[in-house]
Amino acid sequence: MTTLSVPIYREEAGEIKGANQWNTHTVFERLAELGEDPRQAYGKIRQSITPQMRKCLGMATDE
Repeated sequence: MTTLSVPIYREEAGEIKGANQWNTHTVFERLAELGEDPRQAYGKIRQSITPQMRKCLGMATDE
């Protein structure tokens, strides 16, 4: 069995047994429990990197 990384909701964090909770045999049960894809909104979420973050990462800034 291979352990898989599975997205979780913030509200579930206290209920998670461990990082190895889901594997190749149990991941489909997990997805069925959710009833929806937790990644469906990922592409719609707008995020930005502040100038200070860019500087820390060695990226060009507009400053």
